Amino acid sequence: MAKTTTSVNKIKERYESQDLPEGGVSFRFPGYAIDCFFRNEATCVVAFSPKTKSYRRPAEERPAWGDEFLKKRGVSGIHVKSGQACWYRKPQLEEFFQVARDAGLFETFDTVMTYGGSMGGFGALSFAGLTQAKICLSINPQIDLGPAVRSWETRFKMALKQDWSSPLCDIERQIKGVELPVLVYDPYHFLDRKQVDLIKSDHAVRLHVPFVGHQMPAHLQEMRILSSLFDSCLERSLDEMSFYRDARKRRNLNRYRNTLLNLCGKKDSRRKIVEASLDESQLVGRP
Repeated sequence: MAKTTTSVNKIKERYESQDLPEGGVSFRFPGYAIDCFFRNEATCVVAFSPKTKSYRRPAEERPAWGDEFLKKRGVSGIHVKSGQACWYRKPQLEEFFQVARDAGLFETFDTVMTYGGSMGGFGALSFAGLTQAKICLSINPQIDLGPAVRSWETRFKMALKQDWSSPLCDIERQIKGVELPVLVYDPYHFLDRKQVDLIKSDHAVRLHVPFVGHQMPAHLQEMRILSSLFDSCLERSLDEMSFYRDARKRRNLNRYRNTLLNLCGKKDSRRKIVEASLDESQLVGRP
């Protein structure tokens, strides 16, 4: 870990830092806290937390999203926490990663992977180039929330306040050097599909999980396939047919049944089909 330690010390010269348990370090600067846990120099995952309801707590006080997940795998992690729902568009974050790159941090690892969902999915794609990532796992991401899409994308009011003109918002450019960019989304969720359709890169892998809506991570977790998806991406062993076979487990979830019922609206004929096909008493997980 000598190379990593040298790079971290260079970053400490530029940023306020605080030691964390188990050898971790947290960097703090306006709008962000970056919690780092360097466990080995084989693999480092840069994790971007999704939009959360806990912005009332300062970023430095919130737990690092995905830390326990990476800890179980013995994988190094850089966990990006924003102070607000800014889609990681505050320029201070770009500057931090530039400093980290120039300090040689990402070159100390054999493999760098970016990972996130929704707002974090955008972060994973946007910073894939700057972090020199070879793998990116982005779950139901937003691709562009700038002026060009506001005639149809109206979900995220906070996004209107951000600058979407930065080169980091050119997702095609940012994932050009990524060997395995993986996008997971519901093709029947109209707005999520339109977002992913903005990416034209031929080498991007698109994984479909129909009729789960924007709550994709919750469905993947309850199906117990999020871990296998993550691991197969990290190991570059992704088998799309195996993923689709596993994703059929969603029919066993209460959450999936309720998502379908919500899609049916007031159409009784469709609701009866869902209710007859998915027996509530045989399903598992939260509604």
